Amino acid sequence: MSRFSFPSLFIFLFLVLIVVSTPYEASSRIRSDYLQNECLKVPIYEFVGSLKTTIDTIQDVTSTISNFGNFVGNFRLTNAITDCLDLLDFSADELSWSMSASQNPKGKNNSTGDLSSDLRTWLSAAFVNQGTCIDGFEGISSILKSLVAGGLNKITSSVQQLLNKVDSNPKPNYDTNGVALAGRKSSQKDKFPAWFKREDRKLLVINGVTADAIVAADGTGNFTKIMDAVSAAPDYSMRRYVIYIKKGFYNEYVEIKKKKWNLMMVGDGMGVTVISGNRSVIDGWTTFRSATFAVSGRGFIARDITFENTAGAAKHQAVALRSDSDLSVFFRCEIKGYQDTLYTHTMRQFYRNVILAKKGLSNQKNTITAQGRKDPNEPTGFSIQFCNISADIDLLPYTNSTYTYLGWLEWSGDQYLDTLHYGEYLNYGPGAGLANRVKWPGYHIFNTSNQANNFTVAQFIEGNLWLPSTGVRYTAAVSGEGFLARDITIENTAGPQKHQAVALRIYADLAALYRCTINGYQDTLYVHSFRQFYRECNISGTIDYIFGKAAVVFQAYNVLSNSASVKSYLGRPWRVYSRTVILEFYIDDFIDPTGWTNWFGDQGLDGLYYGEYDNYGPGSAVDSRVTWPGFHIMDAYDVYNFTVSYFITGDEWLHSTSFPYDDGI
Repeated sequence: MSRFSFPSLFIFLFLVLIVVSTPYEASSRIRSDYLQNECLKVPIYEFVGSLKTTIDTIQDVTSTISNFGNFVGNFRLTNAITDCLDLLDFSADELSWSMSASQNPKGKNNSTGDLSSDLRTWLSAAFVNQGTCIDGFEGISSILKSLVAGGLNKITSSVQQLLNKVDSNPKPNYDTNGVALAGRKSSQKDKFPAWFKREDRKLLVINGVTADAIVAADGTGNFTKIMDAVSAAPDYSMRRYVIYIKKGFYNEYVEIKKKKWNLMMVGDGMGVTVISGNRSVIDGWTTFRSATFAVSGRGFIARDITFENTAGAAKHQAVALRSDSDLSVFFRCEIKGYQDTLYTHTMRQFYRNVILAKKGLSNQKNTITAQGRKDPNEPTGFSIQFCNISADIDLLPYTNSTYTYLGWLEWSGDQYLDTLHYGEYLNYGPGAGLANRVKWPGYHIFNTSNQANNFTVAQFIEGNLWLPSTGVRYTAAVSGEGFLARDITIENTAGPQKHQAVALRIYADLAALYRCTINGYQDTLYVHSFRQFYRECNISGTIDYIFGKAAVVFQAYNVLSNSASVKSYLGRPWRVYSRTVILEFYIDDFIDPTGWTNWFGDQGLDGLYYGEYDNYGPGSAVDSRVTWPGFHIMDAYDVYNFTVSYFITGDEWLHSTSFPYDDGI
């Protein structure tokens, strides 16, 4: 992306770019039913033949461009040539992955396990790369640009033809039991790639992550430079490799090459672990090469880090973070810069964080987004959901004189205004009014959740196939059914002497509460009946503060005791077939080592089902737990029966609530 007229700051808590690749409808030469039926509009042998031809063309063009690398003597031009060689290498790999996956659909390296999604991702990425290469020559060498453009355009045209041969809405494929292979929900194994271990899902939410390497600017780790730790990481790793970056200011440029798969970087927090640089287009770098931090290796995860480019508004394009990493996740990260701060170049990406708009030059305008989709068959774009878009401290005094746009600003006259697709749905805040929005043909005000649903995590980047394994919370859809509540405190202040005193009683099917606080003493929350779901809620009490007969799942919630001076237990059987399980939960030491207590004598002790699975914390040890017939130390098979998808059929209705949930273990 090459622009000089104004800064584009890409601000997202939830930014998604999907760049997807290609599938196929197999010919009689291929035995696989999956390949024969669904993906392509052409026979598979024709598709693979086109891939081989395009890869040959890439090799020829690469050889030609390589000849210009040693005698140019121009810093910016050298960077542009280096970009092209790297980008062509990306394209060759992406087409090779597509060919390999088409010939071996069940290969272990097929990313998400959804062959159609993976192929479309890789092909679309290969479509984008050549344009980025050409952009690097803008304003520096029209002669060399014209020499390389012919070959690059030929590659782009070939990949575009491949995209046009792909059925964008393939019919589901079925196994021998009639279950859809793509997106099936029958078990955890169907959803995650083999190389995503179960324990990886905890890495973003727990403290004390075990690191394979430690970077410390003060010399107390294995490395003092981040790039040294990256270089030491294994290539094409099928397991998660964790690099812990201690607090400090790291003035270096980090590039994680395509061979470095499944790296995770964990910092000590935004503004505490800072990776900083100041490259810019004005100083001779291409936009692509200006990134302080660039990652291409598949499956990258970052947590609790600040990435910044301090070049300033006067230096025009100056990228803080560039990602070409498929299935990459950035959680609790800060991305700071001026123009082109975040460059989501290709592939499927997920961000859960906040980026602030900064003040540009006096003659510039701030635009939040600038998305570069060139072909209607590209399944790419930005979806910004549940975000805060706000001004940084240096912009606040100028908010009335500096114009800032979501991206709804013309690039050049009326160019693209009828082919773009911009939309807004249920936004709020002082800047959310729609009365004065642009009147372009491609701008849409979404009036129904069905319109917005196409841009949710589940639909837009197939997030249900890969995000659960990262441990990052996400919301799969938007709309509403049943009783919903969020961001509310409900309390009963009667006190412990008044005995039963309910703060909240739910007698509604498909009820969901998100980020609510429910305070009381005895019988605080009465989950009377039906199916209910609670996420990130605080529930306090003294005795039986969650009770009832409903089928309920609690996730990421805090249970707070209002009586720390007496023994506390995880539960007791109110009725003869009482059933409660505690899964992957932090248990503090105020819980009695026996864990559970009886209601009256041995009533219900053989009919109840109480279980614990993979809990942690000082109160989680199970060696002194009760020995009742109905108490179980569970395994993964047992746990599946109590997941959201199985226990309350959450996959059938929670998507529509817009509340985040984890449907597995």
